[in-house]
Amino acid sequence: KLLNQTVYEDEDLSRLECLDDLRLRANQVLDVFRNEIETTLCSYIDKICYNWSICSDAEYKRLFQAMFAVHNVQLFNGQLEILDESPLHTSATWSKCILDTLLFQADKCFARALLDPTDSLDSDFDQELITLGQELKQDSRDAVKLISLTHNLVTIRFDFEVNCSYLPMVYHRLCALLTEVLHAHCILSQHHKALMVANGETDSNDLKQIEDAIRSSKVDIWRRCEQVLTKCLDQYHHFAAKKTLFSRDSNDDGMTWAEDLEGLHDVLRLTQQFLSLGHEFLDTDQMESAQVTSLKDFNSKSELRKMLCEVFRRHLRSIHIESMTLLGASLFNESWRLVSLRDCRSMADLTARDDGQHRRQRMQGYLLSAVRAYSGSPAEMKARYWQNALCTQSNGESRDVLGTIKTSGNPFLLKASASTIETSYINVSRVSLDNNESSRKPIHQGSLSPDNENPSKVYSSLCELIDNEHAAVPVIATESVNSVLLKWSCRLLTVMVKLPLVIDDAAKIIQDLCDLYFITAFRLCVGNEKNEKVILGIDPVYPIISQEGLDQGLRSPRTSSKKEASGFMARLSGSSSTGQRRRGSGRDPKFPAVLLRNVEAEVCAPLPSTIADVSMLRDFIISGQVNLENVVKLDKLEQRLKDPPHQSATEAEYIVELVHTLKKRQACAWSCLLVAAILDVMRGNIETVVTVSFLDEMLGVTGSQATAEHEETLSVFDSITSYSKVVVDVVPHLVNICSRIACLHVIQGRRVVNEIISASSVWEESGLNEQANDYVDDLCDRFARIWFSLSSPPPAMPRGILEVTWEHICEGGFLSLLEGFSRVPYCSTEGRSLMSMDLAAFADGIDAASIIHRLDSDKLVSAPPLVAPRRGRRYIDMYIKVFYYPEEDVMKWIASNYTNYQLNHMLALLICGSSDRDNNSTSIKKLAASIQALYKMDIACSGEESGEGSVQHTE
Repeated sequence: KLLNQTVYEDEDLSRLECLDDLRLRANQVLDVFRNEIETTLCSYIDKICYNWSICSDAEYKRLFQAMFAVHNVQLFNGQLEILDESPLHTSATWSKCILDTLLFQADKCFARALLDPTDSLDSDFDQELITLGQELKQDSRDAVKLISLTHNLVTIRFDFEVNCSYLPMVYHRLCALLTEVLHAHCILSQHHKALMVANGETDSNDLKQIEDAIRSSKVDIWRRCEQVLTKCLDQYHHFAAKKTLFSRDSNDDGMTWAEDLEGLHDVLRLTQQFLSLGHEFLDTDQMESAQVTSLKDFNSKSELRKMLCEVFRRHLRSIHIESMTLLGASLFNESWRLVSLRDCRSMADLTARDDGQHRRQRMQGYLLSAVRAYSGSPAEMKARYWQNALCTQSNGESRDVLGTIKTSGNPFLLKASASTIETSYINVSRVSLDNNESSRKPIHQGSLSPDNENPSKVYSSLCELIDNEHAAVPVIATESVNSVLLKWSCRLLTVMVKLPLVIDDAAKIIQDLCDLYFITAFRLCVGNEKNEKVILGIDPVYPIISQEGLDQGLRSPRTSSKKEASGFMARLSGSSSTGQRRRGSGRDPKFPAVLLRNVEAEVCAPLPSTIADVSMLRDFIISGQVNLENVVKLDKLEQRLKDPPHQSATEAEYIVELVHTLKKRQACAWSCLLVAAILDVMRGNIETVVTVSFLDEMLGVTGSQATAEHEETLSVFDSITSYSKVVVDVVPHLVNICSRIACLHVIQGRRVVNEIISASSVWEESGLNEQANDYVDDLCDRFARIWFSLSSPPPAMPRGILEVTWEHICEGGFLSLLEGFSRVPYCSTEGRSLMSMDLAAFADGIDAASIIHRLDSDKLVSAPPLVAPRRGRRYIDMYIKVFYYPEEDVMKWIASNYTNYQLNHMLALLICGSSDRDNNSTSIKKLAASIQALYKMDIACSGEESGEGSVQHTE
C-alpha cells in the first residue's frame, strides 16, 4: 500500500515518466505473490514425497490462507480492492498446482529409481551417476531436462550394465517411490479435510470445489503411475536383447537364466502388489474410468500388462533359442542308445502285477521324480523384493495400506516374516503332483482324466518295456531326453509357475521341443521323405497295375502274345527279364530300382482299417514339420541314421551292421513313448501347480472358491492340454509304424520281394514241387543271424522292446512274402501251391527251436520269444487260397476283407487269377473298378471323420 501511495498518489512522483516501469511492476506484485505461493506449495509437496514425516496441517493451512488472501484482492492504479467473492479460477489453480506437482514427481520417480536402485551394485560409471544425481537434486521442474537425465540413466543401467540385472532392483525402488506419491496425495486430502473442519461453514463452497478437484485428480495420478511403470519396462525391453542369459561355462548351470527368471518374477509380483493399491487409492466410482490393470484379464488392453508380457516373452525367446539349439545339436549327435532317466526313484514297486490304473500312477510317480529333479530354479534362494509387507496381506483382505504408511512405513520397504515367505513362495520341486499323492486337486482337469484310455496305453506300454531282470530303474530314455528335452521342459514348467502371464507362450516352446523330437525320430526310423509320404498316405503306393497294365492284363497271359503282355508283366513284377535262374534262389536279381525303391514303405502303407489312425498321425507330423519348417533340416538329419552300405566281407557282418542300425532306430522310436508320458505328467503339473498359484496369488481366491467366472483365465491351458491329448493319441501309432518299417529294413524287405519276383519261371511250372524255394532257407538263415545279433549286447535291448521287435521282424517277413507273391504276374495252380509251401517253410523256419538249431551250437543265445503276428501265416495263406476261388467268391471275399489288404493286393487277386477263369475284358474291368471304388469310399469316409486337412493330404 505504501508503495502504491508513493508512485501513484504523490502529486510530484506521479508525473515522472521514469517511474512508469515501477508503477507497472507494482500493479503485478500480486501475481508475483501468487506465483511464489504456488512455488512454495510445490516445494511442500516435494518434501512430503521425499519425507512424509515433515507434513503438517498448519503448513498447508498457512499456504492455503495466503493463496486466498492474494486471490481475494486486486490492484488497479495503486488502489487495492477487496473482492466480495473469490474468482472462479482460484479452486482450479490450487488443485491444478497439486496435480501437476504430483505428476511431475511420478515422472521423476523413474529417474530416482535408476539413480539409486534397491541393492545397487558397484558400478564402473560411479562418476557419471554422481553428476547425474546432483543435477536431479536441483529444484527444477524442467520436464525436458528430466527426460534427458532419465535417458542417460537408462542407458547406464539397462544398456551399459545390462548383464547386472538391475530391472528388479530399479522396479522395486520405483514401486516404493510411486507409493510415496500416492501417499502424498492422501496426505494432501487429509490436510484439506482438516482445513474444512477448521473453517466450518464460512468457506465451505470454495473448499468443497477444491476437495472435489483433488479427489478427481486421483484418476490422472493413478494413470501416470501405471505409465511410469510401463515406461520402465519398455526401456528395459529395448535393451533386453543384449542380455546374455546362457553361458558356455561348465560352472554356470543356468545360474544367469535362473537369476533373470527370479528377477522377472519379482517384477510380476511387485506389479501385482502395486496394482492392489489402486483399489484403496481410487474411489469405487473411479475404478472404471481409471481402467485399473487386472493381471487376471487375459484380454486386457492395458499397456502395462502388454509390456509385462513383452518383457517376459523376451526372456522366453532366449530360452526358446537356447533349448531348440541344444536339442537340435543333441539329436544330430545322438548315439541312440537307451539309458535310464537320471535322478529318478526306484521302480521296483512297479513290477507288481496290479491293475493298469495303479501301474499308471506308479509310472507317473517315477516320471515325476525326474520332473522334480529338474524343476525349480537352480539359483540359490534368497529373500526376494516381493517378499514385503504387502505379501502378508491375506487374499481378499481389505487393509488401509496408504493410510498407515506414516506410522508403519512404506510397505515395499518392509520385509515379510519368515513364516509368511514360506507359505507364499511356491517351489515346484516341493509340490506333490501324483494322482494319489496330491493334497490339492487341479481346478481345471482338462480332457485327460486318469481313466482315459489313451494315456493308460502310453503308460502300460512303458511298463511292459521295463526289464524286470535288470536294474530297478528302467532303460527307456535317450541322452537327448535326459540332457536337453526333460531338463528344458521342466525349466519351462518353472517359468509357467513364475510368470503365469505367458503360460501359453511357454507351453508352445514345450510343444516345439516335443515336435522336434517326434518328427526327427519319425524321419530317422522311416529313412527318407519319400518313405515318410508313402507311410502317411500322402503319396499313394506305386501302382503295380496301372490302367494301361490293367487293359493289357484283361487277356489271359497264357493265350496272349508275349508282345501284348510284356508291358503288364514288367509293371506287375518290377522286372524286365524273365530268364531262367537257380530255382527260386534270387541271386543277382535285376529289376528297375525305381519300382522297388520304396517297397518297405509300401508294405507299411496305411490299410483302410488303419486310415483313421494314420490320418491323425499324418496331421500331427505335418503340423510339426510346418511349425518347424524354417528351424530344422530333416534331409540332413536323416543321413545320421541310414541303412549301412553292403560293403562287408560276409553276409553275417552285414547283418550285424543292419541290426546295430535297427537297435538305434528302435531306441529312437520307443523313446517317443517316454516323451509322451513326460508331457502328460507335465501337463498335470501345469494344470495343478500353475492354476493353484495363479488363482491363489494373482486372482486373490483360493482353489476351492474358483468358479465359472475364472474359465477365461483357465483357457490358457487349452493349448497344452489339447496338444498333450493329441500326443498320447498319436505316439503309440508313431512308435508302432516306426518299429515296423525299421524291422523291414533289417530283414531287407525289398530284397525278399525281388527274390520272389526273380523266380518267375518257377511260379509258371506245371509240375508239383516237393520242397520250398531256396530263397526261403536263405531268409530263415538271415532271421537266425538277426536274432543272434539282436539279443546280444552291446547294447542290450530291454526285454519288452526286444519281444516287440522280434514280433515286428517276423510280421515283416510275412508281409514281404505277401508283397512278393502279389507281384508275380503269371502263376500256375502248382505255383500257388508252391507259394503255400514257401509260406509254411518260412513259418517253421523262424520258430524258436528252428532259430536255435540254425545257430552254431557254441553260441550261447536265448531262444526268441513265441510271437503270433496279427498279419502272419494265416493272413498270407488265406490270401493265396483266394486265387483258387471263382470270380463271385473272390469278389465277396474282397468286399469283406479289403480293409486289411492293400489295393494292389486285391487287384492282383483279380487280374492274376483271371487266367484260370474265362472272363471277358469288360467284366474284369468293371470288377477292378468296383474294387477301386471300395478303397476310394473308405478313404473319403475317413477323411470326413478326421477333417478336411486329412482328405487333402490323402488326395
